[in-house]
Amino acid sequence: MKNILLFILCVSLVPAQKVSLDQIQRDQNYTNGIHCELEELKAHFPASESFNVYEAEFLKTVGKLTPSNLSKNDFDLKLKNAKIIVMADNHVSYGSQSNTIRLIEDLSKNQQELSLVIEWIDRSYQSVVNQYLIDQLSLEELKEKVQFDQLWAFSWDSYKRVLEAAKVNKVAVYLVENLKDTKDLISRDQSIFDAVAKIKQKAENSKILVVYGTYHSLGKNHLLERFRALSKESVAIVSQAQNAYWAALKSNLDTDKMKYLSLSDDVIYLHDAVPFVQFEQERFYYLDLLGFEEDEYFCE
Repeated sequence: MKNILLFILCVSLVPAQKVSLDQIQRDQNYTNGIHCELEELKAHFPASESFNVYEAEFLKTVGKLTPSNLSKNDFDLKLKNAKIIVMADNHVSYGSQSNTIRLIEDLSKNQQELSLVIEWIDRSYQSVVNQYLIDQLSLEELKEKVQFDQLWAFSWDSYKRVLEAAKVNKVAVYLVENLKDTKDLISRDQSIFDAVAKIKQKAENSKILVVYGTYHSLGKNHLLERFRALSKESVAIVSQAQNAYWAALKSNLDTDKMKYLSLSDDVIYLHDAVPFVQFEQERFYYLDLLGFEEDEYFCE
């Protein structure tokens, strides 16, 4: 896992630059190769049919979106006007959690009240998180009490930073997920919607930032569609949008212009890593689960 985080950090330090169509095509070809390896690795962990349908619904929805350039000012304005923000969390991406932290910091400065809804701690531990937020527990004590390693399969070093940001910025944190008895994804989305509706009633003037796995964000009966019924001022932020990324880069030929993209009136692309790096991050994750060396597994 340390090698994965080092890889991500090194990639994040690569400067923005002009690119050619030839380079983009080479990067796409490389991306396809990494994706091939990733799919073979994932085959070791067969998903349920309902998950495959759910994933396909997200991919179909995000694949139809058309990118256009978005300035930082317009990005900030969209978030300022939003009542509910769905932040699509890439569980294996340090950059994705870093983007969440930046949102918490920016929204806390510019809004009178912010509520954060997170996926990765079971709802039965709400009082434990509250204790941490008022400085009655350390992070390590919290980690043990919420059974983080037993109930969440991703990096504590990455996710703990989100709680630290919430504490520093005095953000209320709500736990709505039942990690001890997970249900199918559509049922979970309904449960999330019901919980957020109650939070919205309780904290009427609060902006709500819902940070959940990427596939939860877009698709029929997924979170954004549900939240539109609760508030018209709902937006989703995604970082995994391959088709939109490559289309925008071919138009811009400048990675400096890829930080923010508008994908529709209520869907925003916020960059955390290029597609082949996102696939590399996921590939490293599965290699680690399987106990394979990084250079011993290649797509055939």
